[in-house]
Amino acid sequence: DDDYYKIVMDTWGAFENYIIDFATSLLPKILNFTKAILSSIWNIVLGTIISIYLLIDKEKFMALGRKLVFSIFSDRGADRALVLIRRSDNIFGKFLSGKILDSLIIGVLTFGVLLIFKMPYATLIAFIVGVTNIIPFFGPFIGAIPSFFIILFESPAKAFWFLLIILVIQQIDGNIIGP
Repeated sequence: DDDYYKIVMDTWGAFENYIIDFATSLLPKILNFTKAILSSIWNIVLGTIISIYLLIDKEKFMALGRKLVFSIFSDRGADRALVLIRRSDNIFGKFLSGKILDSLIIGVLTFGVLLIFKMPYATLIAFIVGVTNIIPFFGPFIGAIPSFFIILFESPAKAFWFLLIILVIQQIDGNIIGP
């Protein structure tokens, strides 16, 4: 009877030590995770506020930039720099508009193909693929990886078919739609 009591007390002590060790190792992880989440939320809020202020005072910043360019360069050099800046802004704006249109087309095309092949979560997957397609070069891979895992949980066979479908769609995009 005394031996059982000793075994139970030893086991209880080991259990208490395990719980204490677990709690002491878990607490810093929870605090680091909370810190990362709060930091991300703060960055999003701060970025949004700064963006709003920049957009509100856009004309003021443009005038200030113009004055800065004219103070650094001669009148002729400043005019050439401003032409270059306007041209760069126009080209970048058109590139961005084209990329967004391309991504919209890829999202709709992906949605249609996924519906034809009866893939699960077609709307979600097409949205992910369309949005990440905006990112040059790696965007299609960034969108395909989580989408693959989403489909993998539903059907492993369909997940591999999905990879083939995305490969074909990306080839069509890169060789036909994009150019």
